[in-house]
Amino acid sequence: MDIEKIDYILQYSSNLMSREEKLAWRHYSTIVKRGKNDISEFSDSRREMFLRQNWLTDNPNALELLKDGADAFRKNTAERILADNGENIVFNYCPKCDKLTRTPRAKQCRFCNYNWH
Repeated sequence: MDIEKIDYILQYSSNLMSREEKLAWRHYSTIVKRGKNDISEFSDSRREMFLRQNWLTDNPNALELLKDGADAFRKNTAERILADNGENIVFNYCPKCDKLTRTPRAKQCRFCNYNWH
């Protein structure tokens, strides 16, 4: 699956993530947004605060999803969502060049600029 399709699925179908996938994504996002590489770079008090607020997780199933890195997590999650819920995902392709549009409701292609308003 290409990166555009992965991004599209995760952006517009994130409601189909499992509980553990949501926990893992929030955990990873919190670390990255704080400019850290790992949870160990947080002070103990900061780590405890983020755990209490559910910005970080100690759930072993969620952390296992991140063991191979964020790119693998994103790919695996998008593939699982598509496999389990493919009928609920609307892919919006340009009628002219057949490329995936930016959003499910787009009416203009970002690649060929075709407009179907």
